Amino acid sequence: MKRDDGGPAFPEPFTYNADMGPCGTFITASSATGCGGMKLRDAFAIAALQGLVSSDAFHGPLYQQSPEVAADFAWKQADAMLAARDANTDAVSAALRGAK
Repeated sequence: MKRDDGGPAFPEPFTYNADMGPCGTFITASSATGCGGMKLRDAFAIAALQGLVSSDAFHGPLYQQSPEVAADFAWKQADAMLAARDANTDAVSAALRGAK
């Protein structure tokens, strides 16, 4: 089962560019996922890791963690953000359907 990566974090507009390498063809909505660059899950993990390692608690004498623990935390936070986004999207969609 493929993990939900959230799709492109910073999607590019649908364009034709011969210099794009493997994506140097006309990009349609169905094929754009391979050319969007970083995935949203990666962006969420980066943000979580930056927040964690910049906190005083992470570097304090009572709470010094290994890079592996920090990385595990970042991926768990990213997955939680994607799950919350999906849950919120479902709730908003349901509310909009009820408002019609």
